[in-house]
Amino acid sequence: MGSYSIDSSLDGYQVMASTEKKQTLVGCQDRKVVVFDNDQTQCLALCDLLNSRGYQTIPANSLVSLNFFLGDKNCLVVLIDLDTVPLDNQTIRDLTKENPGVYFLCLSSKRFHPELKDAICYHIYACINKPFDSEEIFYWLKSIYENESS
Repeated sequence: MGSYSIDSSLDGYQVMASTEKKQTLVGCQDRKVVVFDNDQTQCLALCDLLNSRGYQTIPANSLVSLNFFLGDKNCLVVLIDLDTVPLDNQTIRDLTKENPGVYFLCLSSKRFHPELKDAICYHIYACINKPFDSEEIFYWLKSIYENESS
């Protein structure tokens, strides 16, 4: 795992990857992935995994911190762990409407979320089952970054 500097300001965590050489992404490399997960250990592990492939990540553990990071307009993707973050249709709808250039991906151990049917149908770009295959996440991220670069 890489080393991180964690600043717990604003009820969230800002992470800066170590100075290890990372794979450079073509285009959009300055656009970040926000990992929204209330389990800090799990969140930082996913950030580390994404950083290992050259993606810049920001961990968030509350709606306040997520909105703060989205407000900086430098985020391209938000990965939400639905198992640790209780969200409803309206909240997801509001997040996606307020941030039209951001792709929202969800992670969940449940196959179905009938309570989030509308959000998943209309506002979530993809829902990934847990335990997830890291290559599936990288596939979605690569597709998003390539789409934005073209």
